[in-house]
Amino acid sequence: MQTLVLIFGTFNPITNAHIQMGIVAKRHLPDALIIYIPSKNYFLKSWKGMKNTAIMDGDNRAALMRQALAPYGFLVDDLEITTPISGKTYDTTAVMKEKYQTDDIYILMGTDKVAELERWYRGEELIAQNRFLIICRDGQALDTSVTATIAKYSGNFTPLDNSDYSSVSSTAVRRAYVEGRLEDVRDHIPDNVYTYLDTHKEVYS
Repeated sequence: MQTLVLIFGTFNPITNAHIQMGIVAKRHLPDALIIYIPSKNYFLKSWKGMKNTAIMDGDNRAALMRQALAPYGFLVDDLEITTPISGKTYDTTAVMKEKYQTDDIYILMGTDKVAELERWYRGEELIAQNRFLIICRDGQALDTSVTATIAKYSGNFTPLDNSDYSSVSSTAVRRAYVEGRLEDVRDHIPDNVYTYLDTHKEVYS
């Protein structure tokens, strides 16, 4: 079966830190398909509480991701943007298993997400049925005793060191864009993202 590594996120916009996550995963699983899955706009508004003016349209986010990720051989699946799927990680992962005819799936995330996993939709099933690659950054370590559920399925979690991680977030990029300081974050975003933001003056406000 083909091994998949799924990287979920808003990617609003994609940054070099996001790309580095895929590189670290590929280093750990050289034969895996690395697939980025951008969230639908509704998720950004309902879950993240973001205003429309702080959200890049999903089609544009996905297009920029494809351009930025192509040199690394990483894929983008925009099913959460283009189909009626709920956008919940459990549901999307189930669809990806069927689409690629594989159960050999890893979900990649940062250490900051581990403690909240069991509160997600069908959280314990998600944890029990999948494996997780955990990016350890900023001196953080994977703590599989953080909740009883995580401890129960601790064997499903694998820590990955990412000492090269860039801490500049999408939020910081948006703020720099709005404040006219895009040059300050140029080294932290792919060239195509910089060019797009630099030539489109009303992406965020």
